[in-house]
Amino acid sequence: MNSDIYVNPAHKFYGEFVKLVKKALPSVNINDFTVEELIRMGKHGKYRRIFQHVEEVSKLLHFGYDEDFVVVHYKPYYAIAAALEEDKGSGITFDNMWDAWDGILRSSRGIVFHRYSGDLVINPYSKFFNIDEREECSTERVTERAKNAAVVEYTEKLDGSMINGRWYNGKLVLASSNNVNRDISIQLNEAYKIISPNIIEAMQKYHNLTFIFELISPIDPHVVKYDSVREL
Repeated sequence: MNSDIYVNPAHKFYGEFVKLVKKALPSVNINDFTVEELIRMGKHGKYRRIFQHVEEVSKLLHFGYDEDFVVVHYKPYYAIAAALEEDKGSGITFDNMWDAWDGILRSSRGIVFHRYSGDLVINPYSKFFNIDEREECSTERVTERAKNAAVVEYTEKLDGSMINGRWYNGKLVLASSNNVNRDISIQLNEAYKIISPNIIEAMQKYHNLTFIFELISPIDPHVVKYDSVREL
């Protein structure tokens, strides 16, 4: 997990970006700057063409930070549409963006990295689609897979906020889709407060796995109201 063996395109993107920054800007502390700031600095040096390509990709991504980690998620659709409209020469369109750059956007759905090392910290689900939205999730294909599966599990769709977590380097790390800093996220702060000791124990035991939760809390209301329920 913490090596040059990248598990998905987003992991490769950030891992190679860290290597590029350390090579192009050796005196810069990566933890002191955002990805966008590092790109701007790198565009003025001899690696400017590579940084320009990185910028093309990063314009479609949102980065959230705390002191040690960065969480990456594709931007809201309206922001992606505006960026693609501004840069029509890239050849990337709203129709093909999920497959562009080997699928970076699909795997950038709340994925978390160590800012300085590029280590993969939290690896949640990649972007998935509704029935018949793409060929991979057509009614025919889903029906056939369910028919031939050894186990089919159905779960209730809860109306909360996705929280991802892992026991990493001896401590609990939680992240929402767009944030990894509990001081500026009410959802994360609530998740840290109510996560049970049993779950933490399981995370410690299976420390290489990403745990995915749905946060249900009155402080984070959605369409469905759960009254006083607080659970993760």
